[in-house]
Amino acid sequence: MNVLSAGLENPILGYKLDPGEPGLSHSAPASRSILRVVSQEISNWLAFEREAAKNGGIIIHGGINLDLRRKGSFLAAVAGKTTAWIYYPNGEKVQDNSNEYKDQLRKQIRELENKLEAAINSHEKEKI
Repeated sequence: MNVLSAGLENPILGYKLDPGEPGLSHSAPASRSILRVVSQEISNWLAFEREAAKNGGIIIHGGINLDLRRKGSFLAAVAGKTTAWIYYPNGEKVQDNSNEYKDQLRKQIRELENKLEAAINSHEKEKI
């Protein structure tokens, strides 16, 4: 039985990596998308573990989340997110290596850009 004759749809999904994220942004069919996204997120998790070990830290909490949606005839992973909380005993601090920090920075940049566009004179623009 041919896949097309069975009425199954298996669209190709394209992926983009976050800026600075290591890896390649290969496409994958919907039937293999979960494997594709999980492998990328595991790679990110291992990078966090290497960073923690290199700097004398320990991962105390974290995880991998997948955004699953129906694509064609399959439940497909359309995005993933890895979060790691690292404890540095010598620095007595916890660092968050998630996208939440990046999202906050992007939001602050957008707010500054909006203020810059709304500024009336050049003195206000320089101040911003």
